[in-house]
Amino acid sequence: MKKVCVLLAGAIHKDFRVIKTMNVLSRYCRVDLYYLKPAPGDETLFGDNVQLFPVAPASGLKQRILRHSFFYNEYNYLAREVMKQYQHYDYIWANDLTVLKPALAIKKTTGARLIYDSHEIYIETLNQFFPEQSRGLRKMAFGILLKFMKYFGTKAEKSMLKQVDEFVTVSNSVKNYFAETYKRNNIHVVLNCPAFEQSSYEAVDLKSMLGIDKNKFLLLYQGVMGYGRGLPLMIEAQKYTRDDVHFVLMGDGMLRDSLIRLTETLNLTHKITFIDRVPTSQLLQYTRAADGGIILQETDKNLSKKLGIANKLFEYMHAGIPFVASNAPENNAVATQFNICLIVENNVQHIARGIDALKDFDPVAVKEEARKAAAMYNWEKQAEVISTIVQ
Repeated sequence: MKKVCVLLAGAIHKDFRVIKTMNVLSRYCRVDLYYLKPAPGDETLFGDNVQLFPVAPASGLKQRILRHSFFYNEYNYLAREVMKQYQHYDYIWANDLTVLKPALAIKKTTGARLIYDSHEIYIETLNQFFPEQSRGLRKMAFGILLKFMKYFGTKAEKSMLKQVDEFVTVSNSVKNYFAETYKRNNIHVVLNCPAFEQSSYEAVDLKSMLGIDKNKFLLLYQGVMGYGRGLPLMIEAQKYTRDDVHFVLMGDGMLRDSLIRLTETLNLTHKITFIDRVPTSQLLQYTRAADGGIILQETDKNLSKKLGIANKLFEYMHAGIPFVASNAPENNAVATQFNICLIVENNVQHIARGIDALKDFDPVAVKEEARKAAAMYNWEKQAEVISTIVQ
């Protein structure tokens, strides 16, 4: 049986793309995962063909300097950790640009084929390393540093891609970006879809659980409460939605507390409820309990936000509920094919009108449309793509 070395510069327990990918790989290969930040229960995520190698993160001044300069060197120590266990590998699966350089070092030593899975346009996300509200000299310094990182990061990625055997990414729009930027052909697209079989899961009675009137229209946001997701706009839009709309935000993240304070400041606590994230295995049961969903990518923040696809799009689709989404290429592609989505501009009034318009969708027709969409966009089809790479 062939062997795969998987590199991940982060925790595994919340990285559903990597978890699902590894479970597909383990059907055909023995898989070793080298990753950071182990958590209790990590071993329960995989079968017998997967072995976990948690790595202690490097720290100190050198690492902090690398993170904000030559960032693609920050995790080079992962190669040393792999070499300590030295064994033959047929493939190396590198998850994102941060681990591509150590993956190349392992490739040179083992002769393995290198698969680069770019989860986003990493170079275009570097602005997220710096605070948005900086002023004066700090803002000027951050701007210079960002240009430095983008310039050298692009040069490094271009050089390293020449040594990559297979290239995987997350959407057709991102694929087209890489193809044009680096003149790279034969890029595989693996979407972050749920499994098709999950579309039949029964819903929980979320309205009863939260004490929401059953006649209210339950609008759901699920996922990380972080920057770039339009969350303050969603909150503010509730000032203008109809009285029978109740907005539920399910998840956690760095913005949760500030969003709760914003809700209180705007006197919207009667229309907005926050609940904790639920286990992945139960997610679609909660999603299916909503009457509608919402996705707002802040497409002006960076190109990666604009060209990517939020996991929530597929989750709402598989749950069979209509949803509001930002004006972005991949959202537009789904809205054009299937009558399950309303495209809105990222301003409060337009978002509110879009949310109110979700009530006009026929639930039976939406479920039928969503079923057709889920038959096209599902993990089973993505697994076929992965299998062609490693078989």
